Amino acid sequence: MPVRNEGYNGEVIKYDYSPKFTAFEGESKRAKIAGQSSGMGVCLVCDAPCNVEVNKQFRYITPSLLSHMMEVEKTTRERRRILFCNDDSIDDLFKHENDLLCFNEKEIKPMKFSKIRKDLRSMVLITYEWTRSRAYWPNLPTSDKITLLKRCVLYQTIIEPAFLTAKIGYPSKFIMANGMYVSMDKNSDAGWEDEPEISKAMKQNLYIDLMKRVIKDIVEPIRKMDLSVKEFVALKSIVCWKNGGVSEVTEETKKILNRDVEMMLKELHEYYLEQKFNEDIIAERMGNIILLLGSIFSLGLETIESHVKMSFFALWQFDSLVKKLFKET
Repeated sequence: MPVRNEGYNGEVIKYDYSPKFTAFEGESKRAKIAGQSSGMGVCLVCDAPCNVEVNKQFRYITPSLLSHMMEVEKTTRERRRILFCNDDSIDDLFKHENDLLCFNEKEIKPMKFSKIRKDLRSMVLITYEWTRSRAYWPNLPTSDKITLLKRCVLYQTIIEPAFLTAKIGYPSKFIMANGMYVSMDKNSDAGWEDEPEISKAMKQNLYIDLMKRVIKDIVEPIRKMDLSVKEFVALKSIVCWKNGGVSEVTEETKKILNRDVEMMLKELHEYYLEQKFNEDIIAERMGNIILLLGSIFSLGLETIESHVKMSFFALWQFDSLVKKLFKET
């Protein structure tokens, strides 16, 4: 990966394309820059800070994985706002760029299933761009790319609404990834109204039990531990890279993903140290992250069953692409 470095002296950048640095071996591509000065580099691809190791001949520069995924999350937020918000100006789009929540309380709208159906492919595209953000993506077998996309669509369908709900919806609203919501207040029908394609009773029959489980098993734990954006980004990455028992990839790809999971857990621990947490608090928060993983994997299986039921009984006309993504995930 090409990098720039503070204090760069103008000498030619030398790239190492030897096999030991290929992404498919599980290693990030590294740039070798002639010279001996030390310092913090900045990745030209994502502007993330880079950890710099110095030896007598070369500086090896490796981007921080968590920093990289934070930059990816910023891009994801911008895409969601462009697609799903009613901002009238570019200034509104970027003025809160350091806030990684895609929406605020004033921007969310009651859900219309007809609108959700139109937005499905856009939401899948956003997830696809997130999935292909890692350097090793072009080198993966096609079958593994399909499996990873299915996995990411499934788990992000759960974790994205859960985080939004925890931050700006709880306890009265369950918020979707496109900024629409349904009321969780028994005295309100917002988002549950009858529509030409689907009745209120059918909507609630299909989704309300699953939503209540998401709130109980994910939203409430997120609120209890006051999950930060960095922790959310780490959790989202680990969920998507770690096999949850619903899909398999080739052994070589599994090694790459496992290495990313291990690196993310290590950097999450380093983040906690930066926050001056003691080891007891770190152990507790890491344990809570692991418990959330199990809940998300379990809810993933339930989500598949729900969508298979809708497809089998033709309860609602799904987009054909989404049908395939939820089929045999």
